[in-house]
Amino acid sequence: MTNGPPGDRFGRKIDWKKVMPAEFPYAIQQLPGPATALGALMLDSPNDFDVYLHDTPNKKLFDSREREVSNGCIRVQQIFPLASLALTDDTTQGMAKLNAAVKTRTTQRIALDAPLPVYFLYWTVVPGADGTVGFRPDRYGRDASLIAALKGTRALHMEMTSATTQPNEELSP
Repeated sequence: MTNGPPGDRFGRKIDWKKVMPAEFPYAIQQLPGPATALGALMLDSPNDFDVYLHDTPNKKLFDSREREVSNGCIRVQQIFPLASLALTDDTTQGMAKLNAAVKTRTTQRIALDAPLPVYFLYWTVVPGADGTVGFRPDRYGRDASLIAALKGTRALHMEMTSATTQPNEELSP
């Protein structure tokens, strides 16, 4: 936390009941480290949606069959090999550099030698290897406009409905 009273780096001396949300004079920052919400490593990819790839301290999430819930970004199960691949074109060659950076427990930006395109695909229908078709929830309500476009018409109204989506729940694109 910054901009607080002198010597109050953690906000313990602030009377939070008197702080008005519209006039919030503080900057809150989570210090880097493996136990933070983003885990030990985050891969920034400039885009209009502020979506990026990151580690997570909550590895048990990868054991779940339903993994769509997110705070807006994409958790990566094996972020270090992916980051190494982005840096060096090899899943292990960049590990020493990454481990050394994480060990400092400071935020660092390690630039790539060349841009790396990242594409996110949103599929609600997925073909199985055995020829079956699997359907996924349309979490973002995009199927209606796609179906209308394929029919040559225009969708009049799209609703996002899902038994598992709660109001105020954030999902990644």
